[in-house]
Amino acid sequence: MNIKETIYWLTQILAESDRRIFNWELQIEDYNLAIEDLEKRKISSNAKKLLYEKYRLDLTKYNCDIRLKTLKNDRFILLQAKKHETKKYHTIKDIIKKLKYNQPISNEEIEYIKDLLIRQNMPDEKLIKTIEYLKIYNEKVDKNVKNSLNSEDLFLILNLLNLGYEKIPEINNINAIKLNDAVNKMISLMESNPLETVQECLNYDDFYSEKDLKYIYSKVLIHYQNEIFELISILKTKEFYFNTEILKEIKDNYKELIQKYIFVRNCFNNVRSESEKYQEVIEPLNETEEEPKNNYYYSSNSLEPEKCYFIKDLFSIREQAYSQILNMLNRFQNGDCTQVKFLEYGFIELKDDQIRIVLKQIKDNNYSVMGVFIKKANNSYNDYNNMYNRPVAVIDDEYSKMVEECYKNYIQENARKGSRA
Repeated sequence: MNIKETIYWLTQILAESDRRIFNWELQIEDYNLAIEDLEKRKISSNAKKLLYEKYRLDLTKYNCDIRLKTLKNDRFILLQAKKHETKKYHTIKDIIKKLKYNQPISNEEIEYIKDLLIRQNMPDEKLIKTIEYLKIYNEKVDKNVKNSLNSEDLFLILNLLNLGYEKIPEINNINAIKLNDAVNKMISLMESNPLETVQECLNYDDFYSEKDLKYIYSKVLIHYQNEIFELISILKTKEFYFNTEILKEIKDNYKELIQKYIFVRNCFNNVRSESEKYQEVIEPLNETEEEPKNNYYYSSNSLEPEKCYFIKDLFSIREQAYSQILNMLNRFQNGDCTQVKFLEYGFIELKDDQIRIVLKQIKDNNYSVMGVFIKKANNSYNDYNNMYNRPVAVIDDEYSKMVEECYKNYIQENARKGSRA
């Protein structure tokens, strides 16, 4: 197998490993519940069902201790199997990541692949060719180091990627094992077809309940979020080096993953009931619901809040846009990244119709609001350049609070309904 075929083969093994781990987790949870009951001397239906289905054994108050020992022994075996499989999963995942992004693999990892091939009864000739391809691959990677960008350069790119993402809670479902097939089918469909044609192929509404659909879409969302985090983790790793072509590939992959993520999230939204709010299921990563995901500070050359650049910009914008501007700020502050576009020099913008709000990440989830403008033409070089040259805000909670109070009062007094900015 060549490198591309090897990646595909390892990906298939990884998916099977993931399914095994998931199934073991469900079984272990059943054992935990039954053991907890028996330790309390409770002859529960859960414990009875598990003992009968697994061993065809009955459960009474007289054999409770013996049955408890049986369950604990088998749970221990399951935990060890899951531990071993999890280690295997992460090893294979690391190898795939290296092969996809031109990172050298170690001799130990080559030996690991060889052992996998042998266990799967790979013919000798094919096994030898695969190992030779891996050795040639390592030689090519070594030659590319001279033309590579080091990680210090890549941290500039990381600034574009290091935005907050949504926390997606696990949705419990009694049909989880059955629905996992639908999850894998949807991921496979999205990987092999343009997104505009995927929706036509999804006919889940005819077969699944609303609860089942939410489970399916939440699992697919988690899958793509993990893929995004994987790309970010590569950029964070100082030990790795990348040539410019690989860097471009990472950026392109990132854009594709974001598009897929947004597509699935829209699918999720479409199956919710009217009484539900999207935030009740997919919540910002906050300790409390009231606490915003991202914090705003405001670029200024004055200590007077009404003279900060953002408020000055508002004065030159028609009032019809005020409510929309406030809504855009609120959405991103609460973790919604759907209106985010990446700009040069580590800046980002919130984009809706012709409105552009330019931000710069200061640190973690703290952002400098550089200003706002209405894009009147395709070429807005001067507007963007003006934002880039403004000073990045100082983290000052008191000043920020005064600015927000000032512009929210101004917007409330001056905003009026309009169809377009």
